[in-house]
Amino acid sequence: MTTACYDGQNFFSATHPVIDEDGVSGSVSNYTSGAQTPWYLLVSNRGIKPVVWSVRKEEPFKQLTPAELVDRNKKIEYGCYVDAGIGYGFWQLAYLSKADLTADNYFTARSAIMNFYSDQGRKLGLIPDLLVVPPSLERKARKIVVSDLTTAGETNELAGTAEVLVSPWLS
Repeated sequence: MTTACYDGQNFFSATHPVIDEDGVSGSVSNYTSGAQTPWYLLVSNRGIKPVVWSVRKEEPFKQLTPAELVDRNKKIEYGCYVDAGIGYGFWQLAYLSKADLTADNYFTARSAIMNFYSDQGRKLGLIPDLLVVPPSLERKARKIVVSDLTTAGETNELAGTAEVLVSPWLS
């Protein structure tokens, strides 16, 4: 996502400006660069979401083809009209990683979100709960946050820390 959010930085950026408890300006990252398939860790259990979808007007799903053409063409088209908008919520509610999806990298992203703070150093108290991946990363994601055991047969300490959402529109 290369569109600026409220702080002037891209939504996913390594340099979101913040002011710590001592009044010193610094930066915080919600992004890990790399060459691997991207995956996202989100906080979706808050009133505001990382990405906001707002429907202003919605018509019901209906037949679009005039009835007299249905018999002639043997085709019925359906659809609806939606007037909606999409925008960013708070960047602190999302983390993008282009590093390999491993337990260590997942834990790093999770820790980053849980350590985010607002200006003047106030902890935000965020706990990520949704791991969004493309189909190619589904198996890795489920091994990290769903499986009770690791591949080595040990107890998986990260099991249950997030739900997995697989999106075919990601690659």
